[in-house]
Amino acid sequence: MTRPTNDDIGKMEKNEIAFYEIYCRVPPDSFDLIINRKSTKEIWDVLKNHYEGTEQAQDKKRTTAQNEFNNFKALPGESHDDSFKRFNLIVTELSNAGITRSDHEKNM
Repeated sequence: MTRPTNDDIGKMEKNEIAFYEIYCRVPPDSFDLIINRKSTKEIWDVLKNHYEGTEQAQDKKRTTAQNEFNNFKALPGESHDDSFKRFNLIVTELSNAGITRSDHEKNM
């Protein structure tokens, strides 16, 4: 068996630090998700999936946000302020889904 290199030791130390940091910062209601996980990568993947959803769920969020943006219209009887607030929520949903729009697109 070969001895670990300094680079290997450095990676192991970073992994242990990340493992500890994640454990210390996970909210109590999510701790059961990670309690029996063995690696930092496994913990990270479980938490990412829990909070962000699967890739398929993320695609659906992006598509829904995109459709809401593309189909936005003021509702009958809706004030300008309420329309603006609703529009800004849609733009925020786009941003949260990883989609950015130029100012030109937002103003069209």
